[in-house]
Amino acid sequence: MDTTGYTTLASGNPSHQQSDLSSSVRPFVFCSNRLELVSPRQFVLKNLFIFAATYAFIPIIGEHDEGKIAGLTYALILIGLHVLFIVVYFWKVNFGQLDPDKNTLCARVVGLIFCLLLLMLVAGNLSDGDLSLLAIELLGLYAVHSLILALLSIRVRDNVAEDGTHWKPARAPPPALASV
Repeated sequence: MDTTGYTTLASGNPSHQQSDLSSSVRPFVFCSNRLELVSPRQFVLKNLFIFAATYAFIPIIGEHDEGKIAGLTYALILIGLHVLFIVVYFWKVNFGQLDPDKNTLCARVVGLIFCLLLLMLVAGNLSDGDLSLLAIELLGLYAVHSLILALLSIRVRDNVAEDGTHWKPARAPPPALASV
């Protein structure tokens, strides 16, 4: 076992294992693929921005509900916010490095379509008038936005190393028995 916590099945030689990982986050193995967060820092910053922008919109909703903001102005603000979300989603995303084949690309596209449908469903059922209830409901929208960010930030890799060995997370050693 090496310091990254990974071993290989065949060779046991860990020298190549960390070379292609771009982050310190350990990859997750799923369906014979490794899923790696391309840039954990960027993912966290994008999530923080989406969270802040989502909740900064609540006062604008309140102003609109009270009639202080015209419908056209409100619609333009809403469109601008969503254009900004799209820019944040795709900022520094290298699509060529995310998927190794057409199957994973198709799965990612299906996931994004599902998220868009889920966003429309959740946004269509938001409560009117009660801003405290709306704040709770916006957590659902934020969760879907975070899932979209994850779908655009996770790299899929084959679970086979260059030398033909398979990657697998090493098991943690058993805890040491305390001396009596």
